[in-house]
Amino acid sequence: MVDFGMSFPSTWEPRVGDAYGLALIDYLEHGSEARSHFIERDDGLLETIDTGVMFTQESDWSVAEAPVGDRAGQRVLDVGAGAGRHALPLQESGREVVALDVSPGGVEVCRRRGVRETFTGTVFELAETGPEPFLREQLWAIGESGAWPQFPRNPGGHGCLGC
Repeated sequence: MVDFGMSFPSTWEPRVGDAYGLALIDYLEHGSEARSHFIERDDGLLETIDTGVMFTQESDWSVAEAPVGDRAGQRVLDVGAGAGRHALPLQESGREVVALDVSPGGVEVCRRRGVRETFTGTVFELAETGPEPFLREQLWAIGESGAWPQFPRNPGGHGCLGC
């Protein structure tokens, strides 16, 4: 047996559920002292995640993310909001922002960090609620890769970062 320098209680079992959300909450509460988290996706891929990246400031955004603050319209839907790292600065700039994530823990972190409007679920579930301020023709969306691939960018105010 290989010794990796870690020990687990004999009753230890992996936690099934919102692992991503739990990792975000752990980082929110413990910062760089947070534990390492391994997440296994439905397709069997097992990977570690660096939750600290989800808490970076606007000044630390990548080259692809940097123009978001300048290009975003007045109403923004942050798809796959995670810890709210895009939603917060956009909200602070006076925009109407809804942080959307399928992770209940991620949405909790957004709220605890000060994001005023959040939604737990998918884009399609949000659409079923008919949210007046976020009608498709008035929306500028940002999101994680593949989160809303059919959302077009056009002169009517639509935009999508990383979709």
